[in-house]
Amino acid sequence: MKKMISFLLLAAVLTLSASCGQKNKVNSSQLGTGSVFSSGISYNSSSSSALSTYVSQYNCSSGTRHASAVFYLTTAYSYTTIGGNFTKGSLSGTAGTTYVGRSNYNDIMIVSKVLNSSGGMMGYNIELAFCVDSSNTYTPPYFANRGVTAFAAPYGITLVEPTTSSIGFIASKQSQALIEAYQNYYNQFILVTSFGY
Repeated sequence: MKKMISFLLLAAVLTLSASCGQKNKVNSSQLGTGSVFSSGISYNSSSSSALSTYVSQYNCSSGTRHASAVFYLTTAYSYTTIGGNFTKGSLSGTAGTTYVGRSNYNDIMIVSKVLNSSGGMMGYNIELAFCVDSSNTYTPPYFANRGVTAFAAPYGITLVEPTTSSIGFIASKQSQALIEAYQNYYNQFILVTSFGY
């Protein structure tokens, strides 16, 4: 019962966030299969090559991958787990350690630390790149022409520090992305996904 109430509250928060924010369309022309780097977020040079290698190993099981959303976060639950209120957009600063994870369908999530000029933590940028089927672009779970207007990670996102690679990895027990309505035909819906490595 407690979990159900928490989920309903989260859905309400996501809905309010979507109704108050500006609608963002997915620009599917920006990306080809296996690319997630057209969002405007800068990753540090040591991470970019490793990210490209990681992403190229996991093509979409169906359709192609499109960068659909970028959010930022300025809070953390602990040193290894981040969570809180995710805001549409990105933080500007120096790119720090980068973490990557994927879903069972090879959707990609990238989390990047953002540092200020003194090297202090400002927060995190989160880039989401979902796999979509261009033959069915409006209905769940395919939404190439629909934007992601809100994002939540109710159980947090666990960050695993790099060991032998220049990138770390992420684990998210559950993430929830609110997909916007399309004209008068399709309602908004919550896409629930888990990311790991």
